[in-house]
Amino acid sequence: MEFIYTAIVSIAATETVGDTVSGSQRIIPITGGSFKGPRIRGTVLPGAADWNLRRNDGTTVVSAAYFMRTDD
Repeated sequence: MEFIYTAIVSIAATETVGDTVSGSQRIIPITGGSFKGPRIRGTVLPGAADWNLRRNDGTTVVSAAYFMRTDD
């Protein structure tokens, strides 16, 4: 494995969607931030989110989509 970057992001309040057939769904909005690594750096743009599903068996499934703009 190779280190690519570290991202530091700002978040808004967690939005609880509620219970679904699969479990409890919540959304954590991404409001901005930055990322930096040995060969890349830039800005994390607002409008993205982490979607968290707490499944009925206790497992948490995370789906994340970030919008990122490189400095170059």
